[in-house]
Amino acid sequence: NEGKVDQIAGKTQSGLGDAKEKAKDLIDKA
Repeated sequence: NEGKVDQIAGKTQSGLGDAKEKAKDLIDKA
C-alpha cells in the first residue's frame, strides 16, 4: 500500500512540476 501512495505522490509532484513549467512559459511569452 505504501508503494501505491508513493506512486500517486510522485505523479502529483511531476504533474505540479509540469504545470509550473507551462505557467513559466506563458508568463515569459506574455
